[in-house]
Amino acid sequence: MLTVNADDFGRCVLATDRTMTCLAANRVNSVSAMVFMEDSQRAAALALSSGLNVGLHINFTEAFTGSNVPLSLRQSQERLGRFLRTNKYALVIYNPFLRSAFREVFAAQFEEFTRLYGRGPSRFDGHQHMHLCTNMVVDRLFPAGASVRRNLSFTADQKSFVNRYYRRLVDRALAKRYRVGDFLFTLSQQCSMPQLRRVAALANSSDVELVAHPQINVEFETLMSDQFTTIISPPHSEISVSPRADVRPARSLCSSGFGHVPSEVGSHMPHITVCICTFRRPLYLKRLLEKLQEQSTGGLFSFSAVVCDNDAKESAAPIVAAARETATFDITYCCEPRQNIALARNKALEQAHGDFVAFIDDDEFPVANWLQSLLSACDTYAADGVLGPVRPHFESPPPNWILKGGFCQRPEHTTGMKMQWNQCRTGNLLFRRRILEGTAQAFRAEFGTGGEDKDLFMRLTEQGRVFVWCNEAVAYETVLPSRYSRRCMIRRALLRGRISLKFPVGRLRLLGRSAVAIPLYCMALPVLLLLGHHWFMRYFVKLCDHLGRLLTVLGINPISEREA
Repeated sequence: MLTVNADDFGRCVLATDRTMTCLAANRVNSVSAMVFMEDSQRAAALALSSGLNVGLHINFTEAFTGSNVPLSLRQSQERLGRFLRTNKYALVIYNPFLRSAFREVFAAQFEEFTRLYGRGPSRFDGHQHMHLCTNMVVDRLFPAGASVRRNLSFTADQKSFVNRYYRRLVDRALAKRYRVGDFLFTLSQQCSMPQLRRVAALANSSDVELVAHPQINVEFETLMSDQFTTIISPPHSEISVSPRADVRPARSLCSSGFGHVPSEVGSHMPHITVCICTFRRPLYLKRLLEKLQEQSTGGLFSFSAVVCDNDAKESAAPIVAAARETATFDITYCCEPRQNIALARNKALEQAHGDFVAFIDDDEFPVANWLQSLLSACDTYAADGVLGPVRPHFESPPPNWILKGGFCQRPEHTTGMKMQWNQCRTGNLLFRRRILEGTAQAFRAEFGTGGEDKDLFMRLTEQGRVFVWCNEAVAYETVLPSRYSRRCMIRRALLRGRISLKFPVGRLRLLGRSAVAIPLYCMALPVLLLLGHHWFMRYFVKLCDHLGRLLTVLGINPISEREA
């Protein structure tokens, strides 16, 4: 048996209308509804008039957008969201201090669903699969015998053994008390036709659920395509409500530009403003502007650039003037004479216009499909912003221990992965400009030596904003020999440690971790030196990170400014 379920019903007008379109076309046969959201009440009215069988899509992590949410409930949900978004392992951690909050937020959503639909939900699942967090499973908050969505199904080449074994343990625990399906897949994972055929074949002998999010253009177009209905034929669902006339019809999967249709403003072509803050790096700035000239748009968007010079002498002005003579895109020049990266970013934002804003550093340069990849991912995953990888570009061969230790490598992730605030930065970023509406100063001046971007992301994620990763949107950062000197690494580590205490969350935890780590690293360093210089330096740099925190608490500040 195959269930094609549309998640996020009632989350917003677009999600509701697209779901109703899919139901009318018999492309989905099940929906999961969110409550306390902006379109929850209208979605319930549509479902009742259509006789739909609706489940509850439990929401712990995205801020309630409805107007009828009690303040105490909103605060409890925000507490849960902060915990579950702390890191990717928060899902598996049991938090005894949040037991009552989980019970309260779940019960409130259950009661609101019953009020809206006049009955209990036919099944339970969760936004971002957070219904499977350890607190929910261990405390058995779902009614016994209820239908509960299992973990996503993965093969050995998709996830590690430990990851798959943990999922299997949770599924077994669920199966002892609830009704659980045999397999669960998402349309975003199985969007190719061969993958869909495997799902359909599996459903001939097993209970399979395929999860879709119709508000995401790529998934909506896949659902509405002729190929999908040929391969996947869910049991017919009677639907008596016609979709709204203003819902945009899908194009064929074979049409050009599939997966790159910007959803920001319907048929309006989106515009991206690329913001560049620079300080006395004329050659790098020149190269970056030349690389922007090579950006491919596919006719799907337009873009311009804003260069904010953080040098009172306006050293970047001649570079911008020369670039304007040959550029096919608009370039705006402005100057922030006060040397402060936060103020420079704010100045650049003042000059930005259009639907999206992108940030890239002046010592970086992007691949030709950089903006197109970021915009496509933002649309595909219905995200508020997208980050991409920044890889090193060595102007001269570095020492072998630098390469062995991976000192210039930054973490990379799977495309579509949701990012935590402390994983985000502005070196390679695109976001919807509207998320800053009502914000006077996006970047705070007190973070002028660094950390201004993480501070912004912390505040935005607390508001429920979602940022994802796009591993195809690559930018390269120039790494000079001075950057991989031991002295520079130590200075930067001490500065990172000091900056980490500027954030209001987790300070005691960080200090406690540093107090434990410093003596352990000190004991380990002599042994690590025998294993190789790269091992020694890797942990010596980590030691300096921790030292930077403790020195800050003691009022000692060995690093006053970030090295240019």
